[in-house]
Amino acid sequence: WLSRWLGWHQAGRFLEVPVIYPAPPFPGNEEIIPIKDVLDLRKEGMKMEHCVASHSLLVAQGSHYVYSVHQPVRATLSIKKTYDGWVIDEMKGVRNFPIDSRIQEQCFQSLLETVYLFSTKNIQEQYWTKTQI
Repeated sequence: WLSRWLGWHQAGRFLEVPVIYPAPPFPGNEEIIPIKDVLDLRKEGMKMEHCVASHSLLVAQGSHYVYSVHQPVRATLSIKKTYDGWVIDEMKGVRNFPIDSRIQEQCFQSLLETVYLFSTKNIQEQYWTKTQI
């Protein structure tokens, strides 16, 4: 319990410093929104009434990233980097309400698809720009 308390204490101090996080590993969409700075992470924790703000240092270091999920349920999704890529760390609803593992997987797959959609959109925009010159 002492190490957890110290972690929360350090996260609390870190939240007082205006820090912009590294770019999200997945761009997200209208339903799954990347949390890009400390203040938004704090707001998410306050809205959801849980301790997601304690992940702030991990996000700043690039080992984790946090998303605000608005569909199919309202939740907060934390992902972590492993040797094999990004995986679900945890997903919690209001007051740490547990989210069914099938919904977690559905949200994560949706997030993974945003990379393809984002890449396709950028390629189309680049093509459109080049053909208009």
